[in-house]
Amino acid sequence: MIDRDVSLAPEDVDTLLGSLGAYDTLTLGVSGGADSTALLVLFDEWRKRANWGGRVSVVTVDHGLRVESAEEAREVGALCARLGLDHSILRWGGEKPSANLQAAARQARYRLIARHMRETGAKVLVLAHHMDDQVETFLDRLTRGSGLFGLAAMKDSEPNGPEGLHILRPLLSVRKDTLQLALSDRGIIWQEDRSNSDTAYKRVRLRKLLSALEAEGLDASGLAETAKRLRRTREALENWVQGFWAAHVDVHPAGPLRINRAAWQQLPQEMRLRTLAQAIVMATGAGYPPRLASLERVEDLILSEKAGRKTLGGAVLDFSNGSIHVWAELGRDGGPETIHWTGKDVLLWDERFECQALAGQFLDARALFVGSLSQAPKAPDLWQNLGKWPKASFARSPAVWREGNLIFVPGLFENRDFDTCMFSIRRS
Repeated sequence: MIDRDVSLAPEDVDTLLGSLGAYDTLTLGVSGGADSTALLVLFDEWRKRANWGGRVSVVTVDHGLRVESAEEAREVGALCARLGLDHSILRWGGEKPSANLQAAARQARYRLIARHMRETGAKVLVLAHHMDDQVETFLDRLTRGSGLFGLAAMKDSEPNGPEGLHILRPLLSVRKDTLQLALSDRGIIWQEDRSNSDTAYKRVRLRKLLSALEAEGLDASGLAETAKRLRRTREALENWVQGFWAAHVDVHPAGPLRINRAAWQQLPQEMRLRTLAQAIVMATGAGYPPRLASLERVEDLILSEKAGRKTLGGAVLDFSNGSIHVWAELGRDGGPETIHWTGKDVLLWDERFECQALAGQFLDARALFVGSLSQAPKAPDLWQNLGKWPKASFARSPAVWREGNLIFVPGLFENRDFDTCMFSIRRS
């Protein structure tokens, strides 16, 4: 850990950021606060000293939740212009949820950045999470009753983060005070979000709690080390889960999953819960699994009941016969919007599937449609390859159709009358 009372010297910066030299394209997430501004400025210093010749873009997400957010985003752009770096502002539009707003904003942020990175061909996202973030996350999840998987530390390199992003966090060993001091020493002014001192927010209260804990000898570095050790244990258990997954879980190309119930019941409880959580996240495309207490209730139900069905985290869990089937819930609105598509671009549908037309007669201006199978035209031989999968599990599966003719459902249906057309639909 770098001393929080000492500014970052060039050799410190080179140690922190030197691993970025392994990548030729990077995207930096910069909000304009002290942490991300420090990342931006220190990265600029490092790339010049290291003579790094890669391509970098800077993105700022304007959630539109505060009147000053647009101006803050423009200030980041102005700083990037002075440093000679490309900058893009990504705006979260549409109606904002009234409940769980911060979680929704976080999911929207990753979703917008992931979409931007796909469009620009960028592969790696660099974020400014630091030691204080690590500790606040640990304390927050501790108050929520999280288990091992929730309490484990953030990783400095996360190849499969939210939205499938490869995320790097090179500042996890640095305290927030140190980053602020580094900016002050360089004469850089950062933007201060007033909510960072508003005790209406839980993270602010936890920050104050941390100060009290430090006075009792439980400092940030100790808590961060505990979280790091939990991460090590979590990774060992995840390897075990992946072994089970490969042997006992079937993943259908159209979305649903099937878990061998008997094999699942033989797992230790922690592994049963983790398998259910992973199945729900994969089926729905959600950024985070349901809360542990909710998972435990569903696990009890599956263990105690011979057959049943339960909805959790946007997924339907159907347990009957020898399987646990998991699929994305269609919802009261009938599923995601049906989209007109020319077939000339890669389409992200339902935030879960990438649709691509590989060849065929429809690659022109006349639109195809991509939507839920529940909204698609019917076909007489649609279910001939169903096997033991429940029909209901495909209601929110991606389908391609045109002029009343169903053309393609991945792994389930191909219309032979349109065999000159080839599509690829895969999980994003």
